Amino acid sequence: MYFPYMRGNLNELFAVSELAKVTAGPGLVLPIFRVEKMDAHLYRRLEVIVEQGQRIAVIANAVAPESQARLSEFVRKLLLEFPTLVIPAFEICSGEMNVAAKLFVRSFGAEQVMLVHRMSAPAHEVHRAFAKLQKPAIHVYFQAAHPEASQHGLASCTDVVISDPFMRKAKNGLYPAQSPFSSAFGLYRQAGFLGFGDFGIVGDYYKAGGGRASNVALHLTERLRNKFVCNHFVSGDHLVDSHIHFQYADALDKLRAYVGNPPSPGFGSSGLIDGYLVDGAFHTLGVAKRWSLKGHIHTMQNALMSVNAPRAI
Repeated sequence: MYFPYMRGNLNELFAVSELAKVTAGPGLVLPIFRVEKMDAHLYRRLEVIVEQGQRIAVIANAVAPESQARLSEFVRKLLLEFPTLVIPAFEICSGEMNVAAKLFVRSFGAEQVMLVHRMSAPAHEVHRAFAKLQKPAIHVYFQAAHPEASQHGLASCTDVVISDPFMRKAKNGLYPAQSPFSSAFGLYRQAGFLGFGDFGIVGDYYKAGGGRASNVALHLTERLRNKFVCNHFVSGDHLVDSHIHFQYADALDKLRAYVGNPPSPGFGSSGLIDGYLVDGAFHTLGVAKRWSLKGHIHTMQNALMSVNAPRAI
């Protein structure tokens, strides 16, 4: 199974919602939302996703401490409405988790939950914090934290590994035409995991905002026989001082020339056929990210289906 790990911002929520008609049926994709910011529309956007039959996990402790109780209430409400589709999750970032862990166990201790091991916290602290969970948890391990993080001694129903294959550059103009995307797709089962995940076409990186980039870069995941790559379509340096609309058009022209229209085999994924290839207007870079993320998730699902991968949960 594939577990895309996302920040829960607007376009990532829209990407999963728009893709649900493709991913809900096979049941091979289970997005993990690390909600970092609460807003008035969050509950409804999550609800729209699960109404389509798409399972999700929501990390309840990534928001500011003063918002954690409210987010837990949101997750509890979703869980009551869709008991088989919503998984409460807790992210372990350090050994300092006593208050948040107590709230989580008190709220969801009788449910099927997910523990995300971002860091390797002291095993005895993790065990003590979650020993009262009534069901074996889904354990999601960041690759850098494993195997140390797995020494907690808690029961497990599924183990998942999260890696970060996206080779992010400091500036868009530095991306090559193509870079390796060393997904755990071909290795996770041999390593003893029942699922794998990644951070899509942005990497384990989050920035709330910033100045204008000198180049526009569009990212597109592609499967080539036994490996994955990430294609980067970057606007030319001659447009550095031009309006972003012209930069985007230049990057989009390069993407379309590579993919073909109609798309060549292997490029029939969402985000392309309902995004880049049919809509030439510049909306925002967030919309472009949404289309690339949809294509990435759909590509991973197609790869799993091609090898008859089983559902892990």
